[in-house]
Formats: sequence, C-alpha cells, structure tokens
Amino acid sequence: MGIYYDIDDILLEEEPISVVFQIGASGAGLLDPGSETNSVERSAKVTLPFWLANELFLRRAVSINVPACFSLETRKEIQADAACVDLRFRSPYFYELGCKILPLCSVINDFIQEMEDRWIEVGEGIYIREKKKANNTDRILNSRKVGEDGGSEKLPSFLSVFPVVRFFSCNQEMGMLSIGFLNLAELLLSSVVHLLFGFYVFSSAVASDLSKCFSVGFRPVSHPNEVVKEEYLKREMASMDVSPPPPPIVLVHGIFGFGKGRLGGLSYFAGAEKKDDRVLVPDLGSLTSIHDRARELFYYLKGGMVDYGEEHSRIYGHSRFGKDYEQGNYPDWDEHHPVHFVGHSAGAQVVRVLQQMLADKAFEGYGNTSEDWVLSLTALSGALNGTTRTYFDGMQPEDGRSMKTISLLQLLRLGVILYDWVDITFLKNYYNLGFDHFEMAWKKTGLLGLIDLLLGNSGPFASGDWILPDLTIQGAMISNASLQTFPNTYYFSYATRRTRKIMGITVPSSLFGIHPLLFVRVLQMCQWRHPKDAPPPYKGYRDEDWEDNDGALNTVSMTHPRLPVEHLSQFVIDDSKYYKVIEADHIFFIINRERAGVQFDLLYDSIFERCRKHVFRMTPPPIVPNHSNH
Repeated sequence: MGIYYDIDDILLEEEPISVVFQIGASGAGLLDPGSETNSVERSAKVTLPFWLANELFLRRAVSINVPACFSLETRKEIQADAACVDLRFRSPYFYELGCKILPLCSVINDFIQEMEDRWIEVGEGIYIREKKKANNTDRILNSRKVGEDGGSEKLPSFLSVFPVVRFFSCNQEMGMLSIGFLNLAELLLSSVVHLLFGFYVFSSAVASDLSKCFSVGFRPVSHPNEVVKEEYLKREMASMDVSPPPPPIVLVHGIFGFGKGRLGGLSYFAGAEKKDDRVLVPDLGSLTSIHDRARELFYYLKGGMVDYGEEHSRIYGHSRFGKDYEQGNYPDWDEHHPVHFVGHSAGAQVVRVLQQMLADKAFEGYGNTSEDWVLSLTALSGALNGTTRTYFDGMQPEDGRSMKTISLLQLLRLGVILYDWVDITFLKNYYNLGFDHFEMAWKKTGLLGLIDLLLGNSGPFASGDWILPDLTIQGAMISNASLQTFPNTYYFSYATRRTRKIMGITVPSSLFGIHPLLFVRVLQMCQWRHPKDAPPPYKGYRDEDWEDNDGALNTVSMTHPRLPVEHLSQFVIDDSKYYKVIEADHIFFIINRERAGVQFDLLYDSIFERCRKHVFRMTPPPIVPNHSNH
C-alpha cells in the first residue's frame, strides 16, 4: 500500500503468487508455461506477479493459493518460538504482502493470533532490555564516589543529558494522558448523541402509539349500509377484467432500522410507503450482517423458514435457520414477476448482495433464481463503499474488522448482549436487533453463557458476523469484489451531502439545516485522517476524497460501487441514470416527514415514478458499469 513511486512497493507488486484459474482464458497461454495452446484452461495452476493475481482475483477469474511464506510450517515455527523466527528470510516483504493479501486469502487470518504473540514477545524483550538500561543508568546517577574530603566525584558529561531525556519523557506521558482524556470526552459526547437519537426515535414511536389509541377510541362506527356497500364494490372490482398489477416496490431499511410492525405505528420511511398501493416494508435485523439480512429479505418475500446457509452458519457459529414466514409477502416472485427495491443506507448493499445470491442460485430448493428477479435498485444514501464513520465509532482502521478496546461500539456491544440475554418478549416484539439465530437469551446460555458473551468469546461480535465490519471501507471492498451489476436491472443512486468547502477546508454546510444529533458527526467526518502508521484501505486512498459526508456516510461512497473495481458512472441533473447528489443529512428523508417538507414528497414521488417507468423490460436496458468495455 505504498506510494506510486516507492521502489519497495513496486518490488512487492512483483512477488510471485500461485493462483488457480476459475475460468478458461483464451489468448493468455503466455501466462502458463505448461500450456500447449494459446489459452489457459480452467483449474490450471499458474504463478503470477501479485499485481496481476490481485486484478484477476477481483474479477473472479482466479483463486489465490496461500503463499509459501505463510505456510503451515511457518505458522508452527511462530507458535513454537515467535520471537526467533526470521520472517525476512521467508519474504523481504512479509508484513506488506500480508496486509495486501489478507482480504484475498482467508487462510491468512489464522496468522493474526500468532503475529500478535510475536509482537508481544518481541515487545517484552525490548521492554526488559530498556528497563535494565534504565536501572543501570539510575544506579550511576545515584551513586556518589565519596573522596577523602567528603566530596563527590563529578559525573561524566554524557550522563548530564539524562535529566533532559527524563523531562521530555514526562512531557510525552502527560501528552498521552491528555490525549486519553480527549478520547474519553469524545466517547462520552458520542454516547450522549446516540442515546438522545435513540430516545428521540423511541419517544416518537410511543407518541404515535398513544395517538392511535386515542383516535381509535373516538372513531365513528361504520353504518351497516356502508359496510354492505363496501363489500359490494369489492365484489364488483374482483369480477372486472383488469390488467395485472405492477411489480411491488420493496423499501429496505438501514442500520438500526425497522420494518412495518415494529416500534408501534412508527414508519422508518416516514410514511412514504403510503404513496403507492404496492409497497412492502420488510423488518430485517437492525444490526445483523449484510449476508444475513439478504437471506432474511429473500424469505420475507418468497416465504418459508429463513436459511442462512449451512457453511456460513457453521463458520460464524449460529443456527442455520431463523424466522419462519409461513406466508411470503410476494410468493409469486420470479423472473416473470420481478420487484423494485429501494434501499436506504446499508439497505442498498443488502439488495446488491441479495441479487448476487439470486444470480448464483444460492438458495437451497430454489434452482430457478436469477439476477432478473430484481427489476431496479434505487439507493438512497446507500453504503456502497463503506464509511469512515465506523472508525470514529470504534472499528480499527488497520483492518476494518476488529474493535478498539474503549469505544462507542464496545458500549453498543454490551448493550446488545444484555438486551438479547434478558429476552423480554414485549421489548423484542417492539424492537428486535435481529440476533435471535445466535441464541443469546438466558434460557439458552445461562449465566456462564452471558460471561462468555461479555468476554468476547462467543456471539456475533466475536465471530464478526454483524453489520459494522461490513460497513468499513475494507469490509465493503471484500463484499464488492464478488458483486456484479447486471444489464437487465436499472440502477440509480441518491447521494446525500451536508458539507461545503470554505477556503479549501471542508466544513458542515449549515448550522440549522443539519439535524442537531448529526451536526457533531458531520464535523467529525470532515476532519477524518487515516492513521499514518496504518496501511491505507486501498491504493490511491486520499483523506480529502472522503471529507464530504451526511453525518453517517461519505458522499463518495454513495454515488456508485467504486471499490475495489470502479464501476462506470455518470453524474446527472435530470434523474436519467446512475446517480445524483442532493443536499441532505443521513436521516433527512426518514423517520420525520415534516422535517424534509416538500422535498420529501418530491424525492419519493420521483423514486416511485421512476419505478413505474421500468415496469417491464420492453426496451434494451442501458449499459451498466461492469458490462461495458473499459
């Protein structure tokens, strides 16, 4: 992940990597010395330079074998005596290559614990040596050679620098202490902001429920004649020869979201579902992984018991099956009866993963699925390439997978575990975080299970099967590497932004136009700087590209899939294709309809109108990014 002109990075890119071709490659016989034709056969094992192996892997043309320097033999040597293993002998770019190949080769994950042990052992050795030096220095400084006249011998001149060194050391410790206090203050502020937002949503739901209770109490009773008339009209309409109804529009919520039936009468999409007769609002896990939510969405529409997949469930340690939808909300769903999807925030990526699963026929018992089951996808503030917000909240920017020891996400982790463990039926019916398939309730785990969960030895946070790792830049890149866009599906994105530049500095665009609970978040994300001691998430990363944001997502992430392979895109003004940037924060078009005012109606009217334009595939579809020649 070096600089373009860095000679070490250039040499690293030339490291030989063994790959296996997953498809045949005509005209590429030069890559395989053993090939007798000018092509590479499927399943052929070839050695390629890393830069070429990486590009072919991202295009799903090859699978990457574990490099020799990360072999099982090396791992055993590290386990035996981590501090004595000569890593440079195995590869002069051991760490750099490991950082680059980690997202491409899952077996390398096994090295993480061993390398942590190595760092601890090496670090302890350095610490002990330095401590001995310090003790020897203290003895020299404190010893005084008493002469016959009772005087003391003058210390050597080179030792006079030690008080200065100690002074700077004390200053450094004080600086670290002040940084620690600042981090704690920031954590406290973030916690208060999120608690206020949660209270705001919860109180809105309760107020809506109370309002409905009072309105029901005073609702006039229907006259019998009116009931008879209504039934007569229904029978008349049923007997009429009408054209088939248009495809339904499915609104998919984002992180911390909820569907119809949760939080009382509160609508995540602020009532936008009432703008069309055929709109569905599924309730998916609010914090579950993108993969699990995509599986839930399929069975919500098609019906049946949610199957998270045998292999996935085994790897991440949860039950294979989840909620049982006895009656699907759109059981006719197939290639001839496709649907429109509108995804907010993480919901957009959920739909992309679902469409890829449909194309890969990944649902057992449904061998006829295809990408054409999805007619269109509209992303509203879609998390298509991850967000730097995850690093503020507690994800490690070094790998995008693990959490910081002290962070907002650690507090969230504790809260989620306790919420699911106490398992109060009323509360979970009101709002469910979606982790039922991990079986964290006290009836299943007991007190010892709770301790195990809190210590991070089990559960979704231990395995990484929850949504935050998917929303880091690294996590989004891993997902996007296996996702395609398809020629028969219409894609459009609304990217939101609440920032502007003043004298070259990115700042919040308005003091009053941004939701009070998001203003601090917008300001923080403007100032994000990737740690200099951590490898950048991708080659060519620049902090300034990620400064514009809406308080939760970076605007650059919302326009179109661009990492690790950029899809062709086009900025538009007339809503014709691809994406459009609008001035709004992340929750401007959800929860509270009055806040957006007329813009709310304009946005959703345009979305639904566009969906109805693409009712059937009567005309050749527009060229989509990864199907064009570029």
